Amino acid sequence: MILFLAKGVNAQGEWNNWYFGIKAGLSFQNGNPLSVPYSEIQCSIITASISDSSGQTLFYAHGFVVYNRLHQYMINGTDLMGGQIQGCQPVVAFENLSLENAYYIFTVNEYTTQPPPITPTAGLRYNIVDMGLDNGNGAIIEGEKNIPVPGGENMSTCITATRQQNNHDTWVIGRSVATGDDFFVAIPVNKGAVGSRITSNSTINCNNGLIQPKHIKINYNGDKLVCLYVSSSSQSEFCTFNKSTGTVTPLFKFSPLIGNPYSAEFSLDGKKLYILEHRSNYDDLIVQYDATLTDLAAFMNSAT
Repeated sequence: MILFLAKGVNAQGEWNNWYFGIKAGLSFQNGNPLSVPYSEIQCSIITASISDSSGQTLFYAHGFVVYNRLHQYMINGTDLMGGQIQGCQPVVAFENLSLENAYYIFTVNEYTTQPPPITPTAGLRYNIVDMGLDNGNGAIIEGEKNIPVPGGENMSTCITATRQQNNHDTWVIGRSVATGDDFFVAIPVNKGAVGSRITSNSTINCNNGLIQPKHIKINYNGDKLVCLYVSSSSQSEFCTFNKSTGTVTPLFKFSPLIGNPYSAEFSLDGKKLYILEHRSNYDDLIVQYDATLTDLAAFMNSAT
């Protein structure tokens, strides 16, 4: 799955290359999907991929390593502080509009109050890539690596991003899970500056990290959001998102028909929501819901 934002509405090639885990990838450079078996990502976590307007790969990343267009470690691109849990969503990348040929990479780790050897909490952090470095192969700028985001200390496991209402600036959206700090969080990134967080109440109590957000997805238009959780009840939240204010408004909680929710995606027009549900013996199921509905019963009855 790809997680990045093209610079403008007329961009063409930025979406052409998708690098997954397990050394898999797809290219749409010639219009049709073509397998690209040279991804260096071996783990099964969600990734971010960046290409230029002509569709040439610039870099791709998971939560702790960035690879350049040559499929080599980017200079200063190792030891990022994103999560490593299977299926988590620890990274987003998008253009830094205050610098020429520069990009943000935001990462988030899993929140935990457990002692070592459990991975310590790193929260939300960002890195800045300068594509002018290393002969055009890019590098993370010295001193601009693993920068903590104020207000993101308790964010955990998954993040996403969308354009603000002006279609220029960006929201980075995730979930804070600590006791007393149990909210949806939206971080504005405006003209290259990382701003103060906006918090919104959730209908699911994460109980100091005992319940973890698994996957968060926002639709292409940026006005609908779903958050999947790891819990005994396998509940999820269906929400709206305000691109002007950064506020999340939960509409209802729901549980999958069968199994545990693993990942989600909206259709391009935002009218359908697809959820991958894990069942026993890896007999997984993709369920389609009507994302135009705002009533729980009608939403669940729309499942196919």
